[in-house]
Amino acid sequence: MANRVKQMADMHIGRHLSYSDSERRADETRGARDGEKGFPPLDAPQNPVQDQVLAQVTADFAAYEKARLTYLSELDIAEQQKLKERDEDLVNRRRTLQDEKQRALNDLSHKVGPDSPEFRDLTERKSEAVAAVARLQAELARPLRVSMVWAYPFLMLLVCLAEVPVNRMAFEFFFQETPLLSLFISLIIGGVLALFAHFIGLWLKQANQHERMQARLSYYAGAAVLAGLSGTLVYFIAAVREHFLRLLEADTNSSFADLLRQGDLTSTAAQVTGTELGSAGWTLLVINLVILTVGVVASFVRHDPHPDYERLTRKAEKARKRVTGRETDYNKQRMQATRKYDDMIAALNRQIEQLEKDIATIQADRKSAGADYEQSLRQLGMNSHNRLINYRIGNLRARSDGTPACLREIPSALQISAQLLRAVRG
Repeated sequence: MANRVKQMADMHIGRHLSYSDSERRADETRGARDGEKGFPPLDAPQNPVQDQVLAQVTADFAAYEKARLTYLSELDIAEQQKLKERDEDLVNRRRTLQDEKQRALNDLSHKVGPDSPEFRDLTERKSEAVAAVARLQAELARPLRVSMVWAYPFLMLLVCLAEVPVNRMAFEFFFQETPLLSLFISLIIGGVLALFAHFIGLWLKQANQHERMQARLSYYAGAAVLAGLSGTLVYFIAAVREHFLRLLEADTNSSFADLLRQGDLTSTAAQVTGTELGSAGWTLLVINLVILTVGVVASFVRHDPHPDYERLTRKAEKARKRVTGRETDYNKQRMQATRKYDDMIAALNRQIEQLEKDIATIQADRKSAGADYEQSLRQLGMNSHNRLINYRIGNLRARSDGTPACLREIPSALQISAQLLRAVRG
């Protein structure tokens, strides 16, 4: 754009913007030639050379001014178009996208975010659960005391499975025809003993937490009942094995069906429980009790003394995880929606930025055109003044009849510039 201003100046007034030594000598020579001829006359009121020089400069400057004004008009139109495109199109579209983004985020917040009923309900539940744990922790003045949280289920499973090979030795003689049934019964008994060990250890651990003696005794009584049932069960298993070992010593072909044919189930059970334990029976009894004791100790170590502390802690942790999961899901959806609109807004911002650069370039070109105009006008006045001065010097040097009236006063550069400006602007 700035090159276009220079091109216009070079095209229309370029020859008037410079004044070389050769041009100076040419003006002096012309003045001397006219002075030898006595031109202009001494009484001439107007200098024809001055009129000619200024007429040429005025005509060229008028053409330049017309081209410059046309160019400025083009700049104004281009600027208005870009301002309109920026303000009425891109800026409005950006504002619309920003409003849509805010509405989308608000809708998302009311649907799955902090403003949704479900989210508020989860948050309230979490706050209540955390507050309950905090109150209990303050009341007990200690943190939760648990051990082997993740290893405990596997340990109790091992207790259950450890009972299987031990007890199967008793029932494989009892159910010779169906070995799978003996395995199944051994698994059931192992599970029952592991469950008894769990509750015995749990109740023993939690008994002293209660202040009332009656509550403590109820816990101890429950543990004692389960311990008695466990002892009875392991003793019965040992007696079964001992009984059938003795039957096998007497008759190797005896089976459970043969025994039932000899009497009913009640009499058979009475015979079994009345059997005095030998070394094999006592060994089986001791092994079962050791395995049961391991389960009881593991349960005792695993649990907290307070019956509600771990439950409330788990409830609070579960509520916290649910809120965290919902927050994560909401933040993910919010980030996706934000990124979607931000990408579109960023594209518009780049277009707006480019338009603003174009507008700034247009304004800079307009300012440059004005500065070039002022500089050109001053230069035209200065060079035209110098041409007239050099013409007068040559003219007066060549004549001896005095100074013509029209050469006595030469208009200054400022006067010529003002005259040019009046001529083109009316």
